[in-house]
Amino acid sequence: MSQVGIVKILEGGVFYAKDSSGNIRELNIGDVILENEVVFGDSSNSTSAKVEMELSGNDVIVLNQGQQQLIDSSLNEVTFGNEEVIFTKNDIQNAWNNTTNDVSDDMETAAGDPTQQETQAGQEEPTEEGRVAARFSARDGNSTNVVSDLRDASWTEEQTTIIPDLEDKLIEQPLPIVFTVIDGDNVVWEGNTGTYTVKAVDAVGNPIIVNQDTIVYVRYTNIETDDNDTQYTHNTTIEVVIKAGTSQATFTVQTKDDYLADNDERFNLEITGNNSTEFDMRTGNQTGGQTNVDTKILDNSNPSNPGGEDGGYGSEDTVYAIIEGTTTVNEGDSAQYIVKLVDKDGNPVTVTKDTEVTIKYTNKTTQDGDTEYNNGKEIKVTIEAGKNSSDKFDVDTIDDYLADNGEKFNLEITNVDDQGQFEKVTIGDINGDKTNVDTTIKDNTTTNPNDPSKTEKDEEQVVLKIVAADENGNPIKDANGDYLTVNEVPEGDNAYYVVLAFEPNTTKFNDNTKLDIQSGTVEVKTFDKDANGTTTQTKEDGTQDYVSKTQKVELGKVISVETLDDWKADNGEQYEIKITDKSYEHPTTGAVYENVVTDKDPVTTTIKDNTTTNPNDPSKTEKDEEQVVLKIVAADENGNPIKDAN
Repeated sequence: MSQVGIVKILEGGVFYAKDSSGNIRELNIGDVILENEVVFGDSSNSTSAKVEMELSGNDVIVLNQGQQQLIDSSLNEVTFGNEEVIFTKNDIQNAWNNTTNDVSDDMETAAGDPTQQETQAGQEEPTEEGRVAARFSARDGNSTNVVSDLRDASWTEEQTTIIPDLEDKLIEQPLPIVFTVIDGDNVVWEGNTGTYTVKAVDAVGNPIIVNQDTIVYVRYTNIETDDNDTQYTHNTTIEVVIKAGTSQATFTVQTKDDYLADNDERFNLEITGNNSTEFDMRTGNQTGGQTNVDTKILDNSNPSNPGGEDGGYGSEDTVYAIIEGTTTVNEGDSAQYIVKLVDKDGNPVTVTKDTEVTIKYTNKTTQDGDTEYNNGKEIKVTIEAGKNSSDKFDVDTIDDYLADNGEKFNLEITNVDDQGQFEKVTIGDINGDKTNVDTTIKDNTTTNPNDPSKTEKDEEQVVLKIVAADENGNPIKDANGDYLTVNEVPEGDNAYYVVLAFEPNTTKFNDNTKLDIQSGTVEVKTFDKDANGTTTQTKEDGTQDYVSKTQKVELGKVISVETLDDWKADNGEQYEIKITDKSYEHPTTGAVYENVVTDKDPVTTTIKDNTTTNPNDPSKTEKDEEQVVLKIVAADENGNPIKDAN
């Protein structure tokens, strides 16, 4: 398209140019006007708004407020004499209307009133009806006297007057006035479409059929809505086409169903213009109404109408709170977890306010003391504003000696305080998963507790030790309360011992270090020092001092060793008893300790008899007295007793 003009002045408003393809651009000073473009003002322009365009023939077109004009080459074709003149449609209409009034008296020719002049014959001619003289303004602002009476022309030959057909050039007939109105849905459920109709009507609202496809421009505006609440973004222009042969066109606005609690948000649709060259199309009805429609979107966040959306809450209305974290942790380490908010597709959902999530800790097979939390403890975590997940949080497991490999605890989301940000919050994902996490604690428990496992970073080996005890299995203590590993027993009595489990790495053996749980078995065995052990006593001559023992015994149960009474003065003889290394076995009911280590120190037992420095006075050390009888008998020369027949 060729250039036909340029914008010279633009004041007080916004004006546009639209080409034949429907492309619209906003005009600025210095912009060129192309042939067959329609120039029009914005409907919001004030009465003082105007645009002045200088055409290629130096003529100037002025449009005010919301006026529009098709710019084509015909605007440059009309001339009067040597002066090029152009008028707006309103100027022509006013001039035309003025001719219907009796204004001829106010008009004059360049030579004065024609009624005061004479013909060539010297006669005064009456004024002919319809013959007028007028003063027009040329484009330079000076007045030009246009003489229509040629009777006094300087030439005398007969003249032929040519009256150009100006009806289609300057005196354009006014276009019929048509009003464009819009109506449609004032309320729509989120996720549904709002339906709207743009109509061409007359002054009383009757439909007007258009004879050419006519575009009506409708501007979409967010009021409380945001971009992405509907298919349109703020200030989008929608081109609604009223087809030729019809009087109206219907269009829709698709709202987007989401999880945000934004009930009652509104958007607006407003007619801003049209491209009609068939009618003088005006925005709104005759009284200026029906120029726009407000539409309110209702979602599921209305507390007085929960689930009010079609079909109730859908997955698109819902935010899902999920928890993820460690499923297996070595005892003594920390398990980590995170809480997230996601949509139905698993995409992150960002909160605008700090959002508190409540987590419940539950022992499944763990016991209180296995982790930092006790059964039923609530843990509060926060998803900070601007984020879609909490920071990672820990559950510290507690390292111990107990064989509790495979114990489980559980973390479960019980509540989400979203502070009204979302229509609905559901715990778990769209499939109902990730509401909770089970965590299994792995420790050093093995089937062979005597060989340390390497599962944990630290080893807790329970110490097994044999100590002297009383007949009830109670450890014998020294003055400091420490358990003794030496004892004495009267000859002929039983000596007592007990094998106990003590806390890992201890070197002190007392009530404070003894474990509460005593379970499992070990082998104990006696060893001679200067006392002689035997399986069965057959002599009382001092060669058999105690009954030897190799026995599997239970931890915490009393062990006894029988000493043998004889008459021989062998006071102070000793033997030892100790645990066979790596002989510990888990109880048949299941492991109790992860790993054990055997203290190889024995208990030394001293056998006390009745020997004294005065053998004639019986000692009371033993419970039984073995008094040797002294008697003199007859003997031969070699000292051999002489015997009778028996």
